[in-house]
Amino acid sequence: MPYHSSTKLMENGVVQTASRFNEGKVDFTLLPIDALRSEAKVWAAGRVKYPRDDRDPLTGRVLGNWEKLWGENTIPLALACALRHINAMLEGELIDKESGEPHASHVRCNMAMIVRYINEKG
Repeated sequence: MPYHSSTKLMENGVVQTASRFNEGKVDFTLLPIDALRSEAKVWAAGRVKYPRDDRDPLTGRVLGNWEKLWGENTIPLALACALRHINAMLEGELIDKESGEPHASHVRCNMAMIVRYINEKG
């Protein structure tokens, strides 16, 4: 939706108009919220299982454990993890026993790691 405008009649009789220009902006409402919520729970469980205690020497930003592994094997490692979850689904196990979240959410996390790696280190 490139442009949105709405009007509202105020109690004092004044009409207010508000506009938004969304052309070229990412529409995050297209993402299914339940899938995002489940993925966020997997990320949170990973933060507990693999504490975040190191900082990027250039930016000072706290690194996720998965970022500390970045290198030539990043993509194959993340794919191997994703494939384990995909195989579990193919065998009929839809929910990960350890996290209690869908295996698909773990796959999403691993794919997000790969996207982040490509965008940052590519």
